[in-house]
This record gives sequence, structure tokens and C-alpha cells, in this order.
Amino acid sequence: MATLFPFPANWSAGVQVTLRFRTDVFVSRSGKEQRRALHTDPRKSISYSALAHAGNYRTFMRLMADSQNDDIILPDPTRSIGVTAAISSGATSFTVAGTRPYWITSGSTVILDDGENRATATVSGVSSSTITIGATTRAWPSHTLVRPALTGLLAPSIPSKMSTDNLANINVEFTVAPGSETYTTTSPVTTLEGVEVFTWPGQSESDILADWILAKLGRMRSKLGPSRKDTADGDGDKEARFAVLGTKAPAVLVEMGFISHPATEEQLRKPEVLHEIAFNICDAITCWRLTGKGPNT
Repeated sequence: MATLFPFPANWSAGVQVTLRFRTDVFVSRSGKEQRRALHTDPRKSISYSALAHAGNYRTFMRLMADSQNDDIILPDPTRSIGVTAAISSGATSFTVAGTRPYWITSGSTVILDDGENRATATVSGVSSSTITIGATTRAWPSHTLVRPALTGLLAPSIPSKMSTDNLANINVEFTVAPGSETYTTTSPVTTLEGVEVFTWPGQSESDILADWILAKLGRMRSKLGPSRKDTADGDGDKEARFAVLGTKAPAVLVEMGFISHPATEEQLRKPEVLHEIAFNICDAITCWRLTGKGPNT
């Protein structure tokens, strides 16, 4: 039976979640290279710092000695939902505050967490925001959080250091067992379409270039859909703090469509459309360099 890991994250030091994907490249019958996924789900690991007081530190040492190579259940430190009211001892159901998250399904295991105590619960049924479980063995206060239960293994070596005579710092490394986690099955949005151009927040030369690109790609409305603009600051580009935009030189990020939109995907598969997009972007850059002004000035 898997052991529940009792040490929560010390959020002053943050939590790191790493997803690892594995792919390879092969040559199709058409002679073109294609990439395929070798894992259905990404490999997930979680690392964080936890604090253990003197008595709890002895619990940690016993856990490492007895269960380090066995399955561990980790309360997901990054996802949770609250309950609407206190849960009495022996209760067989509770109601979550808001829309029930996708990871609470019939048959799933969740963690009840009140900040000091944690316990696993198996979901036997769901109805809207009401969750049915086996009878609880203790009462849970109204501030209790429900978390996903992640099954996996601790790292072979987990460094720990006594910060004081009564306090230890533990560097937790946990790998989620492949296939053990519930993922959302939400379908992609198929109604979004159009061109978006992003620049770094604030006004700069990048905004003038972005206006030229929007103007030139606007000629492809029948193929790419309408330009998705944000005119709140007087121009049509959208602003975002993407790393590729944080440069001293003018920089824009052009998103030429949504492949989740069937018609756009069909257009973006055509070499002549891709050529036309590239020509219009080059034309926009040329106009920006030659005039130094926007297309409407």
C-alpha cells in the first residue's frame, strides 16, 4: 500500500514542476521528416523544499529508510479546490466551492488537507459539485482543501539539512508514475481564427512594424480570417511580455492562425499560402524601413 507523504511545500522557496517529452524524427514515404511522440503522457516530476520540526524529522528519516523504494502518494502542491463547509467525522460526501475540477472523477483518489493534517479519500461518485467518498475518520474544518493524489517515487537521495536544533530543511524530489495521473479531455476550441501580432508593452518602433504587418496580412482575410486586434492603446497589436519580444531591437511576434480551426489548418497546409504570408511580412518590413511611419499616417 502506498504511503502518504506528510511534508508540504515551503512556498517561500517555490515549487518546480518539470514535464519531459520524448519524441523522435522519422522520414515519411513522401521523403519529408516528421516528428512523433514516443510517450502518450509527458513524464512529470515535482521538486520543492519542505520544513520538518524535530519530531517530524524523525518521521522523515523512518520514511526514507522504510518506504523510499515503494510507491508514495504526494498531495499535489500546485492544484487544489476548497470545500463549501466543514466536513463532520463519518461524513460520506462534501461539496467543492466552484466548478468541480477534471481530476475529481469517480474512482480517483484525492487528498483532504487542512494545513496540518492530510488524508486520502477515494471518490465513489460525483454529481455536479458534490463528491461522494468513503466515511471520513475525523472532522475537517471549512478551510480544508482537496488536492489531487499523485502516485510515484521519491528520488534515491533526498538531501536534508538541520537549519537549527529543532528545524530541518528537506529538498523533496518526486517523480509521478507514468499513466497514473488524470488529464483533462477538453476538446480544442475550433472557433478561434485570425491573425495576431504581439509587441512588448509600451510604445516603440515595434508597434509601427506591427501595424504594417497587420495591414499587409489583412489582405489575406479570406484565407486566414480577420485580424484579432487590441486597439485600447491606439494601435492594433497585442502586448505581452514574451521573452522573444524583450529585445533592444524592434521585435514582433506574428501568429498567423489557429490550427485548431479546420479552415485555417487547411490553408496553412498549402505551400502557396505560406509563400504569400512570407511575402506580405517581407513587404511590411520593407514599408516600415522605407517610410518610418505607420500605414495610416
